[in-house]
Amino acid sequence: MRVRFPSALPHHINSYMAQSKISCSHCSNVFHIENKYFNQKTKKGQQNFYCCSECRSSAKKQQNKEIVSCKKCNNTFERSSIRKNKQIFCSKRCGNSHSVSDLHRQRTAIKIKAFYKKKRGSDILERNKIIQYNCVRCSTVFEKTKHSPKKYCSSNCRIKSYQQKPNMGGIRKGSGRAKAGYFRNIYCGSTYELAFLIWHQDRNISVKRCDQIFIYNGTKKYYPDFEIDNIIYEIKGFYTPDVTLKAESVRAKNIQYKLLYRQDIQHMIDYVKQKYNVKYLYLLYDKQFGNDEIPSETKQSTALTGNQ
Repeated sequence: MRVRFPSALPHHINSYMAQSKISCSHCSNVFHIENKYFNQKTKKGQQNFYCCSECRSSAKKQQNKEIVSCKKCNNTFERSSIRKNKQIFCSKRCGNSHSVSDLHRQRTAIKIKAFYKKKRGSDILERNKIIQYNCVRCSTVFEKTKHSPKKYCSSNCRIKSYQQKPNMGGIRKGSGRAKAGYFRNIYCGSTYELAFLIWHQDRNISVKRCDQIFIYNGTKKYYPDFEIDNIIYEIKGFYTPDVTLKAESVRAKNIQYKLLYRQDIQHMIDYVKQKYNVKYLYLLYDKQFGNDEIPSETKQSTALTGNQ
């Protein structure tokens, strides 16, 4: 059924739907606008009307533009005047080249110093103060921070200075990765040495810690592990180039020298674990480095006396 609208509409409908023709303030195109909307905006002081959202946004951009000079190349360009972080360079090229300039570094350094001075006081500035220092070996002048412990101008000077000191070095008990300790007042640097010691003591073979010192590779000191009947024994877990140099330093003095690895003492390790009924050999230490004296119930010291 076709519906016909009456020719005469109520007054409030006519006043709401009545429209006028105006020109767009941006593109000058003529468009229709409702009288009620137009009257409301003009009362609020609005003077510009736009035919679409694109014209509105374009007009706002043009209204908020300002012309300034680039801080790098001094060329003029347009930028937005309402942005919080305003553009100061005409292009990315100018911005990137300016960011690594000396002027930028100086300004950044000033800001950082001011920040730390305010936050931590002047101590950090005093610690990082650059001073000139004389190398203790060659007297060359070099720069360092005020509280730096550096005493040499280079690593070569430091190494040569250490090589000239005759009392440098020495055995440092418990300094390695292996589990070290004392067994019957004899020091063992690893559990391999512990198995070697126990195996020989159980057979009434006199074993003592080697007290001789050998020089290898010029100035380095070598302290072997054990000595049995004037034969020096060294127990190693793996091979390093220094092993050969150490062996040559001992054999150069016509002293018998035996180098043992795990496969050479595996029967000793199995013997000690089976006889003393322990899973970990370090439990047999009377005192282990890094710990207090091991309790008897932990190291199963009863196995030492009851099974012998």
